[in-house]
Amino acid sequence: MDALVNRRNSIAHGNFRSGVTAEEFSNWETKVSEILSVVTRLLYDYANNEKYLA
Repeated sequence: MDALVNRRNSIAHGNFRSGVTAEEFSNWETKVSEILSVVTRLLYDYANNEKYLA
């Protein structure tokens, strides 16, 4: 997660100007997808089991 945020910050602040390779993009895409899946499962679990009431 930190690597993704650091990469984003480098691009946003103009420190990293070159593009990414197809392999890098695929790796980032996979990592982001995995993170989103975990977050989705957690949100579903909290809502389904009313853990937000605790």
